[in-house]
Amino acid sequence: MKTMLLTTTVLLSKSTFAQNNFESDMNKILNSNNPRSVLGLAEFNINAAKYSGMDLTQDCKNVKKSLALFDAEKPKNNEPKWGKDRAEALLNNECKNAQ
Repeated sequence: MKTMLLTTTVLLSKSTFAQNNFESDMNKILNSNNPRSVLGLAEFNINAAKYSGMDLTQDCKNVKKSLALFDAEKPKNNEPKWGKDRAEALLNNECKNAQ
């Protein structure tokens, strides 16, 4: 429920304050060293920005951060390996004009 309320707050408000509070709360929940977590939140925000008109600058920085985390990642046998190609596609498409 808390996540749903935070999401609604971000989508209804174009303020940077609301976005920063949402990301701060989500970072407490998500593992900030997991490239898929960082990418997933950034992609969610990028897609939400299409409807809310929010600035993509921080989210595109998080996509770059996820790429660095993907490069540093050394997955073991059963750990996921997916996501780097999606991060590259976001950076080359949605983030192209936000950089």
